Amino acid sequence: MAEKQGYGAHGTLQSSVVFYFAAVILSWVLLSCQPNLAVPLLSFQGIEQSRDDMIGGFTGTASLDTDPEGSTLVGDRSKTNIVLQNIGTEDIVITDIALYRHVYSGGEISGTEDFQTIFGFPPGLKPDLPVSIPSGGEFDGLFLYFEPVIAGYESGVLVLDTNSGQVSLRIAGYGAWELTLIVAGGANGKIVEPIEVLAGETIVYRATSTEVALKATGDHPLGLYELQQWTPGGSVSIADVNAEETVATLTGPGSVQAVYSSPYVFVLDGAAGDGLTDSTPCGSIETAIPILIANSRKGIVVAAGTYTASADISMAAGSLKGGYSSDFTARDITANLTIIDLGAYTLIFDETTGEAGFLEGFTLNGGDNAGESTTALRIYGSSPVITDNIINAGNDSLRSTAIHIINEPENDLLDDAITPDIGNNTITAGNTTAAGGTSYGIYIDWYANPAISDNVITAGSSSGSSGKSYGIYSVNQSSPVVRNNFINGGGGTAEASALYFGYGGYPEIEDNTLFNGNASNTYGLILWTFARIETLSGNNLYDCDTAFVYNYFDNTYLTTIDEVNDEYLPGETDPAVLNRSAPP
Repeated sequence: MAEKQGYGAHGTLQSSVVFYFAAVILSWVLLSCQPNLAVPLLSFQGIEQSRDDMIGGFTGTASLDTDPEGSTLVGDRSKTNIVLQNIGTEDIVITDIALYRHVYSGGEISGTEDFQTIFGFPPGLKPDLPVSIPSGGEFDGLFLYFEPVIAGYESGVLVLDTNSGQVSLRIAGYGAWELTLIVAGGANGKIVEPIEVLAGETIVYRATSTEVALKATGDHPLGLYELQQWTPGGSVSIADVNAEETVATLTGPGSVQAVYSSPYVFVLDGAAGDGLTDSTPCGSIETAIPILIANSRKGIVVAAGTYTASADISMAAGSLKGGYSSDFTARDITANLTIIDLGAYTLIFDETTGEAGFLEGFTLNGGDNAGESTTALRIYGSSPVITDNIINAGNDSLRSTAIHIINEPENDLLDDAITPDIGNNTITAGNTTAAGGTSYGIYIDWYANPAISDNVITAGSSSGSSGKSYGIYSVNQSSPVVRNNFINGGGGTAEASALYFGYGGYPEIEDNTLFNGNASNTYGLILWTFARIETLSGNNLYDCDTAFVYNYFDNTYLTTIDEVNDEYLPGETDPAVLNRSAPP
């Protein structure tokens, strides 16, 4: 772990001050705050008695009663060379030099060790005593180490014991708290305030205030790592340990660690890790789901590859995203194909998913399941977002469904309707061959109100007798919003319709292209018992040979676009709103 030091806004590597010592009055003049200039100068006109005088105000010319606010600021750090000059007529002999007493904000802090961290002699630089300074001479071998590291008023006493008596010079100033900044959790995050600290680094920062603004940010190219929390140590408290921007309050030296982790579980085909980091992915989506739950992660990210289901895959609360490179530093859902071969099984977002479910960047391939129903994706009692996927149902003798959306029985009231968001997908149902077989692009049931937009939806063919096919089939008080989709009702031998609504509900149907395959009874839209259309506008209906709209409830057929518009858009003349009939 690399280590370096940072300083506060007022920090310098060395500071120099100059003192004038008179027989009666003690004062000093600041000649320079820059390094390598004049050094403190103590001038003697004889020493008759001990004195304990305050020298303060290290930021400008000041008298003895300098306001402590003007004292040495945070980060000032120096090995100060103090020159003692004898301007009297007699020799002065310094027999001892001692440093004692450490005062913090008016209160004693006992212990020489604490004191020496603020004022002391640099190692190996305490002068050899006694030292004789003849009249008119000077002694420049006195070095004093002064490094304020604690915010507040600091003072220490330098005692010179001479042959003529003892003089005490108190050095005072404001210091700084040392705040050690650490970034942990791999090379995926950094601290950017109060100073940049990269992953694996430790920096000692000397704050100019007892409150330090902290800001951290993730450093992963795709944002797959986030700040988990700030962990304080020593005399530090954090206003909000989970926020990227927060404030640390210091009452003494301490540390703060920015801990990064990923909120995702990582999956790479054939890997065998724990899935908790991008360098230790696990090998399958089925393995990742219990890891997601056990570690309260918010999603699963999956690298390119083909993943074969061995059972139904039930997503817990969380997202499932594909299209990642093998090292998870890049994402392209077209170039990095991520395929789930479902076979006879189904990917399920159930009621435990709630509104947190998210499916993006996958190709789902349902398998052939002769004699039984096959469904690629089932949404049960939840409201996930399904976007940017290719969803293919398998072929089946009886029923093939690409997406099945159904509310759970406990949510059978309008207030509990589920609202999945299905957008920008390519959705294709399989073919059926048995008598009475049915192919559904999207099947919606039981108080489900999905938003379905910008998809290409294709029903399969149902070649058996009485076979039926539907692009979207919605029943039992469901009210989907269907906008800007390209919907092919497929080729059922008995009936094919781009849209079907039955048993209540108030769907909104806008700006779609609706057509059918090669069935004998083809419709753009079928209304069954008690179904009502909330909005029908801006759609293009064509290749609907039997009727653009067929209402089973009153057995009416709307066979021209004018009839459709008169029924659903009476008096409307705006061509952008009116329904039309023309090949796209």
